[in-house]
Amino acid sequence: FVPPVYYPISVLPSFVRPLAFLSPTTYAAQVMRITSGLATGNAQVYLGALSLYTLVLVLLASKRVKWRAS
Repeated sequence: FVPPVYYPISVLPSFVRPLAFLSPTTYAAQVMRITSGLATGNAQVYLGALSLYTLVLVLLASKRVKWRAS
């Protein structure tokens, strides 16, 4: 319910807005809004945040997964 995919982040209550940025869909939705002309801003910032989020999760997953040679 927190990631603003169907609505802009500005309509969220101020105490909930920081929680929305914990979800990667927030960044993806904002990029889509900017590229479609529904919002203003720099899409590269949100793409960078999405890339960083992905990198961190891939690194965490690679640390957790034990690979076995078959």
